[in-house]
Amino acid sequence: MATDSDLVDMLDQVPKNIFPIKAFISPSKSREKQDIFSKLESIIIVLIKNYYKWEDAQKRGTSLCSSIAILKTKAFETKIPASELSLYPDNLQQYCDKLAIILRICEDVIKITEPLIKQTKGLVLLNKNSNETFFRTWSIENLQEFIEKVYEMYNKEIIIKRTVTAEIAHCQNKNKLLVYAKAWEYPEYTDEDMRLQFNFLRQEIKGLIKVE
Repeated sequence: MATDSDLVDMLDQVPKNIFPIKAFISPSKSREKQDIFSKLESIIIVLIKNYYKWEDAQKRGTSLCSSIAILKTKAFETKIPASELSLYPDNLQQYCDKLAIILRICEDVIKITEPLIKQTKGLVLLNKNSNETFFRTWSIENLQEFIEKVYEMYNKEIIIKRTVTAEIAHCQNKNKLLVYAKAWEYPEYTDEDMRLQFNFLRQEIKGLIKVE
């Protein structure tokens, strides 16, 4: 009959890789990570849906600026004495009112984005392992930097959109009118680079977070 000493000797002869060593993760640590990911999921869904709203407002604003430009151009080209020329066609106001609504949508997007930065910073402090990836390659810090950059670009672009909304209806010549219309159509800050960055984000969360 084998003694305890014999059994120890037998185990010592077994190759070590037969019994792979697994790191122990406490249930509380696992729950904590799940809670953090759940909060990150909510933040990302809001962030992406917000961006969809901005993109929709961008397209609708472009269409409205184009309509305003067409109306104003017709007024410039009307062959009547300058003293009788009206640079404010009767139906111009309705387009300007709609453009003002679009501007407010863009401003709302910015207001909703701001608290996402604070929420993400809180999760950075909560997560002890700053280098830990929660998606494919991004850490929480990477997400925080991305949101801060998006917020910065929104705030820069909204200055241009406010100017366009306030001034496009009052242009006195076709050249300036075209400048304002194109300033909305081709954003300087929320451009193709931002669209590309959001595509990167969607790749990061692919299969992990579903955004309708």
